[in-house]
Amino acid sequence: MEAYIVLDECKTAIANELCGLEQWHADFGMPLEVVWADMKDRRGVIIDVHFEPADGWKPGPMNPEKELIKQLCQPVYVWVRTQVAA
Repeated sequence: MEAYIVLDECKTAIANELCGLEQWHADFGMPLEVVWADMKDRRGVIIDVHFEPADGWKPGPMNPEKELIKQLCQPVYVWVRTQVAA
């Protein structure tokens, strides 16, 4: 999933891949870890790095907003996965 990440006290956000969780579990202000590609695979491009939830982070409980996001987005993600696999 694409997310906007603000590192520490920066005043701008980085748009990049957020991996390791279902889209509807992402929370504002959640702690993240920067994950770099293996040195041999790096090409000097933005996809050399992605973000994942920090160790020990657990998503908050499902609430009406998260349920709506899941209801609206899940069919799209399922469809995209079937297209990629084909």
